[in-house]
Amino acid sequence: MADVILQEILSYESVKFIDNEHVAAYYYASKNLMHIIWKQRTVGEAYRKVFIDCIEFAQNHLSTSFLSDIRNQGIVGPEDRHWFESVALPGAIDCGLQKSAVIFDGNVFKMYYINMILQHGVRKGIPMKFFRDLNSAEQWLLAL
Repeated sequence: MADVILQEILSYESVKFIDNEHVAAYYYASKNLMHIIWKQRTVGEAYRKVFIDCIEFAQNHLSTSFLSDIRNQGIVGPEDRHWFESVALPGAIDCGLQKSAVIFDGNVFKMYYINMILQHGVRKGIPMKFFRDLNSAEQWLLAL
């Protein structure tokens, strides 16, 4: 079922602007939506480069909504989380980010990471919500 929903979303006019061993990243101009699908555990410079590339792309492509599927991402350590909070999130906000959704598998080890990100995002005025499926996340992000 998730593959069918993913194919439906990917059928929207999109640009795949990253496709490597770590992530596939898509941009849907008609929805001002950036969508990242993590393929494997990614840490350090590789983790940070994904967000730097997304921010650089968003500087020329309005991205008010961000969707990250972290089910295959693995655990993100404290150094990368702090970097995300202090560099990536403010950079995304500067590019127009207004709302963010995360798809995750309910892994308790990831829960700490995403709760910390949620709290930081809320303090920055960015609504963030977590979902277990793509369809629910997309519906929430695209709702007025």
